[in-house]
Amino acid sequence: MVKIKEVAMNIKINEIKMTPPTAFTPGQVIEEQEVISPSMLALQELQETTGAALYETMEEIGMALSGKLRESNKFT
Repeated sequence: MVKIKEVAMNIKINEIKMTPPTAFTPGQVIEEQEVISPSMLALQELQETTGAALYETMEEIGMALSGKLRESNKFT
C-alpha cells in the first residue's frame, strides 16, 4: 500500500517579501529585482510538495516491485 503524506499549505502574510520597483533616472541601467507574490509562493510550494510526494510514491512502487521480483525468482 502506498502512503501519500498530507501536506499543509500554510503561507503567512508576514513571511512574504515584496520588493519595490527600482527607482531610476534617465540614462541609468534599470536593475531587475525579484518580486515574490503570494500566488507565486503558493505555486512554488505546491510544485515542491507534489514533486516530493511523487518521488516518494515512485520509490515505494519500485521497492514493492523489486520485492515481488525477488519473491518470484525465489521459487524458480
